[in-house]
Amino acid sequence: MRYGRRPNSLPAAPEAAAPWDAPGLPAALERLAERHRVAVLLCEGFGWTRAEAAEFFGVSPSTMQRHVERGMARLRRALGVSDDA
Repeated sequence: MRYGRRPNSLPAAPEAAAPWDAPGLPAALERLAERHRVAVLLCEGFGWTRAEAAEFFGVSPSTMQRHVERGMARLRRALGVSDDA
């Protein structure tokens, strides 16, 4: 990971497990590039803002946004989910 700062600790898992139960999600996440996986998990999974995640890893918010967008697009393709959902 080439982010500016190393995390001191990771956030706690969300209480609601339903979003994490999608068939194939763990394998699809594992196939993402690390930067995309981290961005998706922090912003979409744990509810961090793009600015919070960007600051945490020492990148710009626009860079974090691109990582989330690319990671989500790859996940949608891997899981056969439409962008319209």
